[in-house]
This record gives sequence, structure tokens and C-alpha cells, in this order.
Amino acid sequence: MDKKIEILPIRAEDFILKDEVFYVETDDELSVIEVHLETQHPLCFQGLKGIGKTLAFAYYAQKNEIPIIQFDCSEGTKYSQLYGCFVLIGEKVFFKPGALAIAYTIANQVGKCILILEEINALSPAAQKLISSSTDYRHQIYIEEINKVFKCIDENKLLIGATMNPSFYGGVSELNEDLKSRFSILDFGYPDANKESEIIRCEDKQLERMLFQIAMETRKGEETLNYSLSPRDLVACVEIYNAYLKKFDKDRALKMMLQVCIMGKFEGKAAKETLRLRIDSIFGVELEIKE
Repeated sequence: MDKKIEILPIRAEDFILKDEVFYVETDDELSVIEVHLETQHPLCFQGLKGIGKTLAFAYYAQKNEIPIIQFDCSEGTKYSQLYGCFVLIGEKVFFKPGALAIAYTIANQVGKCILILEEINALSPAAQKLISSSTDYRHQIYIEEINKVFKCIDENKLLIGATMNPSFYGGVSELNEDLKSRFSILDFGYPDANKESEIIRCEDKQLERMLFQIAMETRKGEETLNYSLSPRDLVACVEIYNAYLKKFDKDRALKMMLQVCIMGKFEGKAAKETLRLRIDSIFGVELEIKE
């Protein structure tokens, strides 16, 4: 069958990041990525949303001009998405490689490749099993439909990386023991104040101080506040505030940013009322809670 079915071509250059990726290293994670790429030992970054887990892989890949495939995992992820499937183009049948097959192919084309399995613990137990052979000593997958093994040849390298949110997040579950044992897992936490300042790049230091203060309030784990503002949220606050300044006066721009970028993240009357009081105390801005 492999002689009859043509595999759709894959171009490594399509997976080179063109746009500049801004990232601030917080705990030698870039060196960790480098080691795991060289050893091909799977690596997972585990931590809360918005703290740079995916960005670390992307920055390393762009800095070193390494193709990177970012695959979003979900409960509905299928064999065809990871391994591949047959497709009909015109009157001819082709085999369309899945994410794992693409990653091995690109690694062999250019020497190195990074595959990131985003939110790997969103995969169903059955889908988790599909990754096993690529993350243990075999470092390969076998696609029976086309009777072909995909693996790195010679000195080529493929890093299978992953990101993982805490299990208390909705839509995620625990990794099965088999898969967890195949990954090295690095815990990500919030950056320290100096690093976070570098990340958000806010020229208005008074605004930066107030944003940090409200973020710290939400990160205390208080039950009423059902969302924690991440560095990614603060970056968005600064960027959108600066954009609003081109449309509104300073007071209106600040109020709109707080309403859209912060208040809108929280659900429920109790959470919004608690946050409204904190915002009034910190920013001196009274927001309305819309029913």
C-alpha cells in the first residue's frame, strides 16, 4: 500500500516562526530545553495559565531557527490528528500526516524539530496511549495504514515537549502513569517582581505598581475571587491601555482597560463586587457591575 499512496509533502520552512517572540527567562528553562532537545528526552512545563510555558519553547525555537509544531490537545483529539489519515484530492487519494509524523519528517529534513503538545493532560486516556512509542526508548511511531515507521535518522533530533495546566482546571485530567513516567516535568510559577516588570514592559511605573497590586490580590487564592491575573493578562492590560489612549482621554482609557481586561475575567456577582472594591481602592476608579 505504501507504494500506491503518496504522502502529502511537508515543508519545514512553514514551521519556522517568522514574527519576533519576546520572552524573559525566569529559571534557566531555555538551557533545560536545549539539554532535552539534544538528548531527545521528552519535557513538560507544568503550571498556571499565562506564565510563559508555551512562550519558552517558542522563543527557544525562534532564537535557534528550529521548526516548531504547536499542537492543541483536547478530549476530542484523534488518531488521525496525531498519526495521519487518508484524504481525497481531486480523484486521487493521499496520506495526510498527523502532528507526530510531521515532526519526525521535519527533523529529518533540517536536523532538528520541536513538537509541543499543548495542554497534554486534556487528552483522553486513549489518546495519551498514542504518544507512548514516541516518548520512550523507541522514539518512533508506526503507521500501519501506509506500513511506514517515522523516526529520526542519523543524528537528527526531535524534542517532544508539552505544556500542562493544573488538574483543577476545567477540561483537564491526570496524565496516566505510563505517559507521566516518560516526561521530565518542570514546574512553572509566577516570576518575581523584577522579571514580571521586564515582561509587561510598562513605561508608566505608577500604572505598573497598581497592576501588580491588583494581580497580587487575585493570586492570594481568596475563594471569592475566582480568577488569578497572570503575567499574560498584565501584558494585555498595558498594550490595550496604550491603544485606548489613542481613542480616549487618560481617565476614560484607564476605566475602559480595567473594565475590559480585568473585570470581565471574573464571573458572578460576589467576585465582581469584591474586585470592584479592590479596583476602587487601588486605582481610584469606580466601575459598574452590569447585571
